[in-house]
Amino acid sequence: MVKLHLRQVPIHSSNTFWCRLQFGWIMYLHIIIVYNMLALSVTRYYVVAKSNQLPHFIKNHPNWSIFIFIWLVPLLFASPPVIGYWGKYTYAQVVGLCYPDYHYQQNIYHILYFVTYFLFVPILSLIVISVSYRMILNETREKRRKINEQTRENAVRSYIVANIFHTSEEEFIHFSREKHEKLLAKHLINICFTCICSILPLNIFMVIHFIVGTPITRKLIIIGIIFTQVANIINNFFYYLRNRENFFSFLTGNISKSNKVTCESDLT
Repeated sequence: MVKLHLRQVPIHSSNTFWCRLQFGWIMYLHIIIVYNMLALSVTRYYVVAKSNQLPHFIKNHPNWSIFIFIWLVPLLFASPPVIGYWGKYTYAQVVGLCYPDYHYQQNIYHILYFVTYFLFVPILSLIVISVSYRMILNETREKRRKINEQTRENAVRSYIVANIFHTSEEEFIHFSREKHEKLLAKHLINICFTCICSILPLNIFMVIHFIVGTPITRKLIIIGIIFTQVANIINNFFYYLRNRENFFSFLTGNISKSNKVTCESDLT
C-alpha cells in the first residue's frame, strides 16, 4: 500500500508466489479473525447460558481442537490461491499486485472456490454468531426473570412482616432490571458492530464484484481489505480496554481472578 501511494509500481513483475502471498496472508488473518469470533460466541454461550454443561464442553473440545479450528482450518481457504492450485489470484499488470478477482464468467474452479469460501467463512460464521448471542440474550432474560420473581416474593414477605420497604424494594428491582437490560444491549451492540466491521465489508464487495466485475468493484475490494485490517486493529484495542483486568490477571498467573472477570464481562 505504501508503494502504491508513492507510485512505485509495478510492485511485482508477474503473478509469482510472493505476489500472491502478499494478499494471501491478509486473507488468512481475516479468516482467523472471523473464526475466532465464531469460537468465542460458542464459548460465551456455554459460559453464560449453559454453565452447568461447561465442564462437559471443555472435555469434548480440548484446547488443541480449538487451535486447529482457528489457526489451521483457515489455511484450507487461504493457501490454495497462493499456491495457485484452486482459486488462483489475478495479477494486475498496472500496479503489479495479485488480488482475488472472482467473477461468475470465470472457469468452474474459480467459481467453486468463491462459493465454498463464501458459504463456510462469512455466512456460516454470521449464522453461528447470531444464533449464539440470540440464545445468550434469551437465556439471560429468562434467568433474570426468575430472579426478579423470587426477589418480588421476598419483597412482599418483607412488606407483610414489617409493613415497610415495599416501595423501595420494587424501585430497586425496576432499576436493577433496567440497568442489566441496558448493559446487555450495549454488549450485544458492540459485538454486532465488531462482526459488521470485520466480516461484511470485504465480503460484500467480493460478492458485488463476482456479479458485476468492473474496475470500480476491483477498487472496492482494495478498500474492503484496508477497512478490514483497520477494523481488526481497532477491535483488538477495544477488546483490551474492556478486558484489561482479565489481561493483567492472565499475565500475573491469577487464573481464578481471570475466569471471574471473564464471566462478569460476559454477563455485562
